[in-house]
Amino acid sequence: MLAAGESSRFGSPKQLVEVGGVPLVRRTVLLAQGVCEGPVVVVVGAASGRVVQCLQGLHVRIAANPRWAEGLAGSLRAGLVAIEADRRGVMVLPCDLPRLCHMDLARLVSAWGRRAELPAAARFEGVLGIPAILPTGLLPHIDLAAADQGARNFLRRADVEVTNCDASEERVHVGVTFTSTEGEGRNSIPELSLRLDPESSAPRLASTLKSTTIGFRRSVFTLAFTES
Repeated sequence: MLAAGESSRFGSPKQLVEVGGVPLVRRTVLLAQGVCEGPVVVVVGAASGRVVQCLQGLHVRIAANPRWAEGLAGSLRAGLVAIEADRRGVMVLPCDLPRLCHMDLARLVSAWGRRAELPAAARFEGVLGIPAILPTGLLPHIDLAAADQGARNFLRRADVEVTNCDASEERVHVGVTFTSTEGEGRNSIPELSLRLDPESSAPRLASTLKSTTIGFRRSVFTLAFTES
């Protein structure tokens, strides 16, 4: 699991954002443990101490990537080094997908199991990416020197056959409005309001995401979801 990034555009480490009171990094480890036979390796870098603290009590392996600022490829290298050579495949998983669920990963594992000699990858709107499962026999063919790309370039190569696992099309549509509550200009206090599409799965979102945090440039907002 890749959990080493700084999330500079987000404004704070996304690994530590809580979904339903659980940090994303811990939530994602629990999901991975529910479908993977082998150990979960968590690659840490930025805010590593706080990330490791979120994983207390879980059976995981920690792989440090001191060069995390150079991109995803370095984190992928660090994680692969910590994996036993006798494994048939390796699941590559980001830790910043708040709507990822057990069924998503179970479907990916099932799709890979049907043709385990090929990689299997999630596909959304026709684009392949991670989560993905890579057969260990193909790992030497992945260009791990490609900064900030990791396995994506390999999965999207024209000469690489990949088992596609289409991501769920279900989405929650949110409208965002920024207004000022006190005065105008740089000293005004911003207010964030949300409009949930009533045709979406907003009730389910409200029942599972009690609160979350989003970043906008240098501002960070905590959102509380309630059913109404």
